[in-house]
Amino acid sequence: MRVRRARRAKRAKRVQRRIDGLPERLRLTIASYGSVSATAAAIERSEGALRKWIRGTSEPNASDLRSICELTGTHINWLLFGENLSPCSPLRASVPSTTGEKK
Repeated sequence: MRVRRARRAKRAKRVQRRIDGLPERLRLTIASYGSVSATAAAIERSEGALRKWIRGTSEPNASDLRSICELTGTHINWLLFGENLSPCSPLRASVPSTTGEKK
């Protein structure tokens, strides 16, 4: 039982460290689009809200994160967790075949 609890705590710390990098990844993502004001206008949020996200004093909700990812072509897993994905890897893991071939 202690081992399980220790593993859970260790995993929680790892996840928290990844999430702690969210403001920096947001800054990079927003900068890749152009500017805070351009990104804010495109996702229909205030510049102040985006600046709070970048400073880490506030967090975007799920729909805001989705809007940012769709706008910039950023993979959500990279944005949230910093996983070893390219920041601009395709949003969709697989695209259905249009040739009608079956695997």
